[in-house]
Amino acid sequence: MHTQGASEKEALRAGRGKQNRTVDIHFRVPEKNLEEVKRFILTQGGTVEDSEPEETSVPWKDAFPEAHPGLALHGLRVREGLTQKELAEKLGEAQSHISAMEKGKRPIGKALAKKLAEAFGGDYRAFL
Repeated sequence: MHTQGASEKEALRAGRGKQNRTVDIHFRVPEKNLEEVKRFILTQGGTVEDSEPEETSVPWKDAFPEAHPGLALHGLRVREGLTQKELAEKLGEAQSHISAMEKGKRPIGKALAKKLAEAFGGDYRAFL
């Protein structure tokens, strides 16, 4: 049996329970749609704060230099419950090629990227 702590009970009484929690989000929209998007957010009970891009932002490739398309391949293969051998057979590739691509030691060509996108769904450019 779960008992609520004092602070959790106080939060629920104050209307800050699970149903009233808020989250902060940040997204970019075309400038021509900005006012329409703001109005929509306000109609949903949200608030809008305009901000300039943070100077501390860095491109993701700079933040994660070890990242490569093979990581996406590995993640998708595991998500689908496939072994390297099973994926290789499905794509008509050698298992050793799948292994090398997942490790970032072999590039994923455009033709194979298109096969992967078809097999897993999504855009082939994610594998390039």
